[in-house]
Amino acid sequence: MHIPPATDPRWHALLASEEVRIYHNLGVQMAVARFFRESRVNPSSEAVAKAVNDLSTLFQEQSHLPSVHQDLIAIFGKTP
Repeated sequence: MHIPPATDPRWHALLASEEVRIYHNLGVQMAVARFFRESRVNPSSEAVAKAVNDLSTLFQEQSHLPSVHQDLIAIFGKTP
């Protein structure tokens, strides 16, 4: 599955969303929650960009796991 680049605005939207999501992968659940909290504590563009980059990297590194693949589809829909 194609993972959107860190520059994709949907990453920022994910961290800005107040919507509570349940993820299939515990690591993703914990990372999203942590980056969400960090972006609230320090909402500077640099801090949010770092959180987005770290989250994108996590998905890239773990994309071989079926649960992460399910989470990618849930967040971004089916991508090419």
